[in-house]
Amino acid sequence: MKRFALAAAVLVCLSACTPTKEILYRVFLFGTMKEPATMLGDDGRTYHFSNIASDSSLPSEGRVAALLDAYEKGENENYTAQLLSFAVPLCVEPVECSTPEEDAALGDAPIRMDDGIVSGGHLNMICTVMLEQDSEAKHEVNLQVVQGASTDTLHVVLRHSITPEGSEGSGEWTEFPFYASFPIADRVPEGQTTILEIKWLWDEEWNKVCVPVKK
Repeated sequence: MKRFALAAAVLVCLSACTPTKEILYRVFLFGTMKEPATMLGDDGRTYHFSNIASDSSLPSEGRVAALLDAYEKGENENYTAQLLSFAVPLCVEPVECSTPEEDAALGDAPIRMDDGIVSGGHLNMICTVMLEQDSEAKHEVNLQVVQGASTDTLHVVLRHSITPEGSEGSGEWTEFPFYASFPIADRVPEGQTTILEIKWLWDEEWNKVCVPVKK
């Protein structure tokens, strides 16, 4: 079982001139970078960003959450666009546990799902965890897949672990929001509706939401 460290997903704003052409629409969406300055949005459209410099921190591959203006449509759903801001979400494969030790290693620290959408074959979310100020503890977040009794339901649990490392923190805890994007397309059967059940632990209480998903 592979575990991953939590990385801060900070919304990065880009400074650029407002395009002189008429803006077709403004949208915030998740997508996958295909090459430098080119993103395949989860809406099925390809966006070519005209305002990205060669030294931009925008990655050339992987998942991103982007706010953009589309202002010119080309062929085959290709759009010229201006990227206004972006964030790189936590993006890891879901995990399954085969032993109690693996399950315990995923942790039971609080984590909250604030919002979410299934698009582009991913479960995309805005989540929140609690961080202690001045602490060097290591935080890890995973999406655990749990086998359930019903074959038409995909059961997943947000898990958060904190590994104490170094000196203790100040004792002051603050909420830390971040984006996450977990690939789930391979776990949803083709041509049928599956119920996605998402659970998370917050304020010592289990929360749950169920949404229908169809591939």
